[in-house]
Amino acid sequence: MDIKSALTSFLLIMPAISTGVTTGIYWENDGTFAKPNHDTDRHYTNGARIDIAWTDTNNCLTEPMNSLPWYSDNETKSNFGIFIGQHMQTPDFIASPDLRPDPEMRYAGWLYGGPFVQTGDNMNMDHLELSLGVIGPSALGKETQDFIHGLRELEKAVDWDSQMSDRFAGNINWLHKFRIGTNKYYSQGPIHLELLGETAVALGSVHRNAGTGLTLRVGSDLSNDFGPGSMSRPRYYIKNTSQSSISAFARIAGSVVEHNELLDGLSEETLLGELQVGFAFSYKKLTLSYSQVFMTRQYEKQPEPDSYGAFTVHCSF
Repeated sequence: MDIKSALTSFLLIMPAISTGVTTGIYWENDGTFAKPNHDTDRHYTNGARIDIAWTDTNNCLTEPMNSLPWYSDNETKSNFGIFIGQHMQTPDFIASPDLRPDPEMRYAGWLYGGPFVQTGDNMNMDHLELSLGVIGPSALGKETQDFIHGLRELEKAVDWDSQMSDRFAGNINWLHKFRIGTNKYYSQGPIHLELLGETAVALGSVHRNAGTGLTLRVGSDLSNDFGPGSMSRPRYYIKNTSQSSISAFARIAGSVVEHNELLDGLSEETLLGELQVGFAFSYKKLTLSYSQVFMTRQYEKQPEPDSYGAFTVHCSF
């Protein structure tokens, strides 16, 4: 069975075993619009991802997941879903190669997609996905950047021909989030506070790493979705429990890296850190969020750390 037939079968089966659809849209960029305080246009310069999730109403996944030690019977809720995304990276000075430092990150596009499953209760959430795709010219990184830069009349990269060659990109990614303390949040009048922990593991030809982190959320009537999510840390697609909510959040995370295919030819840093700050707004079935992410240096002799802006939109139907 080819990929097209498998995807068609998956989409036909889902309505029979599930109800309720939630869509997640993620966009990350380091340019002026997404990050006006520090426009860079280099390294990880653009990413986009779309998730579609269905609620598992027939307990096809829920019952086996209840056997995990951090879940208890009859409290978990599960989702099945599919996703598609694109990652784009460039060296610095895309229009002036003579100005680039050495060593420097290479041009690369990464096009990927696949299925995912989620399970969660009031205290824990797990997300497991299989990502399959390609790194190289077939990922259409050059075409995407040329189109967007043409629309906005921005400078054009002059040497995408030096990008990484086509190669298979397969990964299994697991994310576990958990509430620290009470089963919902701490409350002081109209202000609510929540502390979340996370662990994550990635295994495959693109990324092999393990990480952990903490997220602090402060706001009104916090929903039970474990935070806004991002391309690499997707949201828990559960029905929103609040009519309306506004919140601010801060996340700090670290990871140990064994391999990053996108840093081909560079000496990777083994220990990475990340700081994310932002805000979110929810109203009934719609959630919007914006944040900025600040990363430590990813490879040896990298002149300075990178950062980017991130937008998310989640809507239930």
